[in-house]
Amino acid sequence: MSSLPERLIVFDGVCVLCNRFTSYVLRNDSAQSFCFTSYQNLQERATEYELVLPKNLNESIAYYRKDRFYHGSTAILMIFKDLYAWFHWSQLGWLAPRIFRDYLYAKVAHKRYAWFGKLSSCVLPESEIKHRFL
Repeated sequence: MSSLPERLIVFDGVCVLCNRFTSYVLRNDSAQSFCFTSYQNLQERATEYELVLPKNLNESIAYYRKDRFYHGSTAILMIFKDLYAWFHWSQLGWLAPRIFRDYLYAKVAHKRYAWFGKLSSCVLPESEIKHRFL
């Protein structure tokens, strides 16, 4: 059995918005503390990691952090918290009720292909960052 990295961002490999978010985190993660995988890849390798994957993994970005999955708006806020710490402007999102945050997140997630586009296949990482991908 392999173990997952402590901080793993699970994204939709064919979603342009998700790929842009992943690129943003890669550019701003100077400590290189995040690893990445597409949910398509994680579904194929779930038994290798002895994971029971959440049912709606393909509907949002997920964040696996210290043996726990976060989804939707909470995942995004946790990623920004770990990327920048509590004093970053993004942490103001915690002030909004979760039901409101998740409603907005679900609306964007539902329309993400129409608004931002869909790739024909998952993008392969460049050689210098390949070690950060499962």
